[in-house]
Amino acid sequence: MRAVLKGESPQTYKRYQDARNDLGSRIDWHCSYCEMAITNMIEVEHVVPTANGGDPLAWENLLLSCKYCNTVKGARNLSREGYIWPDRDNSDAAFDYSETGGITAKDTPVRAEAIATIGLMGLDRNPGTSHEPSKAD
Repeated sequence: MRAVLKGESPQTYKRYQDARNDLGSRIDWHCSYCEMAITNMIEVEHVVPTANGGDPLAWENLLLSCKYCNTVKGARNLSREGYIWPDRDNSDAAFDYSETGGITAKDTPVRAEAIATIGLMGLDRNPGTSHEPSKAD
C-alpha cells in the first residue's frame, strides 16, 4: 500500500462519485489499497463507510479503490482507528512486499494496525496460502 498525497479538496461535491477524476489526477489511477492499476470499474471508496457514520461527501473520507478491495472491506471498519490508511499514514514503513506479491506487516510500533489493515482489505489472499482467493478473485 503506497502512501498517497491528496492535498486539499479541489471543490465541493454534490455526489461522492464526482470526486473520481479529481482523485485519479491527484493520486493516480491505482487502487489505494492493493496498488493495482485500474482501467475500468474504479470505485470512489469511503474510508469510513457511510453505514458507520462516514461523511459521504468529505474529501478526507474518499479514496480510489478497485472493486475487489472495496467489496472485501465493505462496512467492516467503524472508524479510521486501528488501521493504516495510505492518505494519512506512512504506509510504506508498515508493510513488506515479496517478489510474488505477498504482503506482510513489518516489525514496527504499528505492526498491529498493519496486520488489521491486511485483514480488512484481504491483502493476504494469495494462491497457495492459507488465505486462498475465491473463484471471484
